[in-house]
Amino acid sequence: MSKNKDCKICDMSTFRMDFSIINYCQNPANDGCMAITAIPNPERYILEERDGKRGYWDKLDKCFIPKEVCQKIAKNMMNLPIIAPASKIEDLNKYFNDRYFELDKYWSEEYEYDFSLDNNVLTNFNSGNDKFFNFMSIDMVESTKRSGVLDSKINFKVINLFLNEISLIIRQFEGHIFKFEGDGLIAFFTDNNLLNKIDNSLDSATAIKIFVEKYLNKFLDEKGISKIDFRIGINFGKSYVGVLGGKNELCGYDLNVACKLQKLANKNQIIVGSNSVKLSHTIWRKKLKKIKINKRKLKKEGFDEKMEIYKLNV
Repeated sequence: MSKNKDCKICDMSTFRMDFSIINYCQNPANDGCMAITAIPNPERYILEERDGKRGYWDKLDKCFIPKEVCQKIAKNMMNLPIIAPASKIEDLNKYFNDRYFELDKYWSEEYEYDFSLDNNVLTNFNSGNDKFFNFMSIDMVESTKRSGVLDSKINFKVINLFLNEISLIIRQFEGHIFKFEGDGLIAFFTDNNLLNKIDNSLDSATAIKIFVEKYLNKFLDEKGISKIDFRIGINFGKSYVGVLGGKNELCGYDLNVACKLQKLANKNQIIVGSNSVKLSHTIWRKKLKKIKINKRKLKKEGFDEKMEIYKLNV
């Protein structure tokens, strides 16, 4: 099939390609590895000809990937291990139930929370350089209003419980806590595999939403306390890694974007920036829907009205 309209070549700066494994077998070298045959995911890509070139049309990003680009990708992948996103949780439902039955212990006055930060992870990076991370910003909604209704001691315990549980989930998905801010936190996801950073953060945000809505709020209801609402913002990009005040710090535009996206989210909503979306696996792309934000809100947060923003449907 030959087509000439809308022949936009893919943007290599934010490019990823999803493959489907169609066959695998023991490596002839008998070294314990598997040899696989994979093709561009047929759910996402259509093989066709555009402007005299053979290649794949990406139905999600509406762009054309020339065959020579695909061949280059395949060549670069030869003999490399396939790395899947790591999670320390084998059974998510079991984890949620186990945590639910542990909440009473954490609610007790005797329990001391460990709100240590993971800035030490940044020592693995060369200080004074820009590095790529996927950032997550999360906080409670209407916490000021809650503080005026709840007994101050009870409110303090609710915030502690919330921060403890979400930080534990983030760490289960290879995320790291950068800082706690009042009733919220900022986390960063880093991995040797660029795309794992994206998958892990989306997995983590999904798990947080399910746990807070179905388990933590159920526990609070049993205590006669109103439910917690929250907002999550996620964005991928560069951050400067350096030492400030004697500790490792992150600083950069893309980190700030994650925080501002969180402020644009509605109650219990996960908002994701276009940088993260473009690097997301097809499975996630199906759940990420572009949304319109009030222009006044965008301007208030310093965003251009053309800013592409997505929500993650869980």
